[in-house]
Amino acid sequence: MKVRKIFLVSPREPSGATWLINCFLELGIMTYRINSKSMWKKEGNRFTLTNNERILKKWLPALSTYNHFNFIKDLEIEWTHDWPTSRFRGYQVVYFVRDPRDAIFSRYKRENPKQTFRQFVDFPDPLTLLDKISRWCVFNYSWLAHDNITVIRFEDYKKDALGLLKQVLSDMAFKAAPEAIVRAAGASTFEKAAEAERKYRREHTADDELINRSGRPGNWKEACEDGGVIHQIESKCGELLSMYGYDSRHANSECVHIIPRLSIFRNLITFPACSVEYEKTPGKYLLDFIRDFCAETLTDSNLRDYEIPVLIETLIEYCFSNNIQPTERIVKAYDNVGNRSRYYFMAYTHTGNYRYLAKVNPFYMARMMKNRILNFTRLRFCSGS
Repeated sequence: MKVRKIFLVSPREPSGATWLINCFLELGIMTYRINSKSMWKKEGNRFTLTNNERILKKWLPALSTYNHFNFIKDLEIEWTHDWPTSRFRGYQVVYFVRDPRDAIFSRYKRENPKQTFRQFVDFPDPLTLLDKISRWCVFNYSWLAHDNITVIRFEDYKKDALGLLKQVLSDMAFKAAPEAIVRAAGASTFEKAAEAERKYRREHTADDELINRSGRPGNWKEACEDGGVIHQIESKCGELLSMYGYDSRHANSECVHIIPRLSIFRNLITFPACSVEYEKTPGKYLLDFIRDFCAETLTDSNLRDYEIPVLIETLIEYCFSNNIQPTERIVKAYDNVGNRSRYYFMAYTHTGNYRYLAKVNPFYMARMMKNRILNFTRLRFCSGS
């Protein structure tokens, strides 16, 4: 039996997608992030949560309610915050979105950095080096260009969860008994999620990150001393706010500038056709950020451990792509999280300067060349040439 796969996509900012994920689990639909084997262990016809994904009990009450699941065999859902690259081509996408004023403010409160709201928003995204408002805009524009996408809103979930769930299941061509849909919605409320989080944090006392704060639309109005952030969100996201049906003082948007040489933008299969332009010269804010970069920069940002090497490597990629020498503090930070041979290989790739290549470890060089040959072979095979 062929398994049909659907992607559930949402921006990195809290958007309410875990409500829908929990509903899927309650309905017996295999749902996972990354891949099914990393999340689920199969025991006969039953599936149990793997140890490395037990942290998800903090988000998904179904994982604490049931010890095992009997999933249907013809449908699975992968949820992700990834950008639209080639692996999403040809699949149906359910896109969960939230008012960016609420979403970005909620992320600030959740991550709790040692920064003001203004500083938090301006801090470069590790993968794209965009500020958080620009990143939200480009991410949304990129996904909206996908040719098979259904958009659902956080606010509609809060207004009528059961009605929205029925709509989503209909769009997915998934049939379930009416009483099962009612039960799934009732088991996935904000109150159920908050209760599951409290239970998880009682058992894991070192976890001090609060996920379920209030679950109300309009929380952004609490951001009194916002440094002009809300106004900037409305200015940059005005067009998207209107498209999604949110109130805004701006019907149009300021143009967002992205960095064309970064690999993340070269790999997109869909690209926003409006309100986005390529950056023609290095931006002053990024140049200042690179110049002033230090260990305290990372500490104050409260980045996740996995995000630190991504940020440093993207900064290095940006520097070499713009003929800028990375500062010694950036190189030193990369030594703590990366591989110096990889640094020199990146430098050679972007500059073509053989003096960098001469410093690459021969074993690392052999591995990189092997990977390039394999990737080229796969590309030729997939293109039929």
